[in-house]
Amino acid sequence: MASVPSTPRTEGDVMSAALASHGFPSFLNEEGGIVYLAVPVDPETKDAEILLHPHIKIASGEDADRRVDEHDAPWVASLYGADLEFVDTIYGGDETLGIEDDSRACAEAVVTHAAWWRAGTLPAPVPAPAERLVNAIRQAGPGAFYDAEDGVVIAHRGDVAQELAVTGAHLVLQLHRASDGWSDGFTVTAWAPGLRGDLSEVAQVFACRGLLSDELVERGARAVSEWLSEPRPSAGALLLAALAEQGIVPVRSGSSYVVPLLPGVTGEAVWSSEYLRISGQSWAGDHVPAAHIGWAISRHPNPDHANGNPVCATVYPTPLYPARGECATDSANTAAYVADRLATASH
Repeated sequence: MASVPSTPRTEGDVMSAALASHGFPSFLNEEGGIVYLAVPVDPETKDAEILLHPHIKIASGEDADRRVDEHDAPWVASLYGADLEFVDTIYGGDETLGIEDDSRACAEAVVTHAAWWRAGTLPAPVPAPAERLVNAIRQAGPGAFYDAEDGVVIAHRGDVAQELAVTGAHLVLQLHRASDGWSDGFTVTAWAPGLRGDLSEVAQVFACRGLLSDELVERGARAVSEWLSEPRPSAGALLLAALAEQGIVPVRSGSSYVVPLLPGVTGEAVWSSEYLRISGQSWAGDHVPAAHIGWAISRHPNPDHANGNPVCATVYPTPLYPARGECATDSANTAAYVADRLATASH
């Protein structure tokens, strides 16, 4: 391996200078067509022995030796043991940073993890899906960290210290795998102290199945951020606003909304008349907009005189699944459908 020149000329030079400011050497190496910087966990390790001891590989795409103006991918630093086995990704890069700031942040991560390794206090590796969720939540505003003991991601208000996160209101993101009997994905549940101070589950805030696409990760992070916001936005508020624009004021019934089909029906009389019930297709409760997967409308005719129970049928949408766009758009379309049904019923 050849030592990186001290005068910055390439992206590797910039990264090397950031490491050198902390007393860490770095050396260009190539493996399988990928050019990267090799950094020893112990700064005293000799050049020729780096790969025989715990070390860190730093790459930008597939080449760490391009001109600075050709740097188009953030740095990624990965920790390897003396057996050349991958241990963990210790720095995932930040596309919003320029090469100078990205290099400084990467160097700080290297120094921190090298110190942990030498002290024998290296944190447990964070699974890649969990790391994606943590990063997305932090970018959305709240705080987040991976709890290695329970294997979950904890999200909390940004102004709450990590060590105090689970003592107050917080969210738990449980990652699922196909081997667990779940088709991958993750669920988000909200927890808060009860009257006696003990923690209890408040609501399921978000859930998804399948491989984690960027869209699912972003939606989940947005749902977390909305749930922790003050005041908290709600899908129901967007629906009520859309109905109000159509001149419709529904009756609240639990987590759903009831609209009489015939004019002049008010109060308790609504339950003995024909009406439409609008409910969220997700879990019970007034969900946040980012967790919205669609409104469903059921039509309830006059009660069945045989047993006093209304016989209902889903009339919107057809088919019931899958999700239909953003909450605001779906709410507007739902309100327009209700207005059309009311206009038809009045004739």
